Amino acid sequence: MKKKTFITILLALVAFTANAQLLFRISGNGLAAPSYIVGTYHIVDESFVDSIVGIRQALVDCQQVYTEVLKGDLTNADSLAFKKAQLLPKGVTIDKLLSSEEMNRLNAFVKRIIGADLSDSRLASLCHLTPTALSLNLSLLIFAKKYGNLMKSGTMIDDFFQKEASKQGKSVGGLETMAFQLTLLYGYTLEEQKESLMCMVDNGEIIEKLEEDIAQAYLSRDLNRLYELLDRKMNICGSPEERSLMLDNRNADWLTKMPRLMNGKPTLFAVGAGHLLGEKGVLNLLRQEGYTVEPVKNK
Repeated sequence: MKKKTFITILLALVAFTANAQLLFRISGNGLAAPSYIVGTYHIVDESFVDSIVGIRQALVDCQQVYTEVLKGDLTNADSLAFKKAQLLPKGVTIDKLLSSEEMNRLNAFVKRIIGADLSDSRLASLCHLTPTALSLNLSLLIFAKKYGNLMKSGTMIDDFFQKEASKQGKSVGGLETMAFQLTLLYGYTLEEQKESLMCMVDNGEIIEKLEEDIAQAYLSRDLNRLYELLDRKMNICGSPEERSLMLDNRNADWLTKMPRLMNGKPTLFAVGAGHLLGEKGVLNLLRQEGYTVEPVKNK
């Protein structure tokens, strides 16, 4: 069985597009004014925003902003559900879920990333995480080791677009619900999550190097290389079926909502840039619907 949650984890952290720009203008097909879509890298903070060509003007021109999910929609029930999904059952720690041999492999991987393993009391909180939550945290630590300066503000790039729109008196919304994303991220058995975690661990050196190279490609705007690297990473532990589930179905769902939103008001969509790419990517789907989609470039 393929590792079902690996692609979920990857797409939760990293996004890509095969084009040299991150921001695209959507026009034509009866729109009174253009809308825009920007590809995000979910773990980069707001300090990256001003390096996206044309983004400030797009924020001015648009009357509403839609991200994948609206953070303000997080209810108390959602918060509790997320917390529960991230934590192992009471009395269970990761060393009880894994065999001693698997635990040794995990500890070796963790130690290579941060110089200490899960026997260190300072890392005790990690031992209570579900395998998916632990995988996400390890990926964040890999990124932070080299690019921690892009995580300092505490406001991630997707959240920035929501906050900036609200500050400008514009409406904000989400293309998906928190409940849907909770299922998307954590809707797997502990055994399936464990399988995905161990795939990450057993390909540790390759995964760590790919994580670093992917980040560098994004930050240096070498997005064709980024596409190549992400494709390579997805092929390690995932499958085409899982990739379709994570991307294609969601893209098609968004295309049932985006025309109505754009017809109502000029809209800036901020989504993981992996959704923009390919035959079933959002950019191509928009073109198939008759819209003109073009990258925003330096004047």
